[in-house]
Amino acid sequence: MKKLNHIKHPYESLQEHPLWQVVDKCINDLSKNKDLSEMTRREYIVGYIVKELLNSNFEKHKPNVSG
Repeated sequence: MKKLNHIKHPYESLQEHPLWQVVDKCINDLSKNKDLSEMTRREYIVGYIVKELLNSNFEKHKPNVSG
């Protein structure tokens, strides 16, 4: 079996951040439900959202949300 080459993207440094998995799961759920249609590679979508969340200092302004 031929091994696929890893395609680099500008958000690779963020892939290990805990937010990456959360955002990726959210997008996956929306896509599965047909609520979202992805026109760009997933890495670019998730990376952009994670970058913007981190740049916005959302942690400082995070509301207390209880289920």
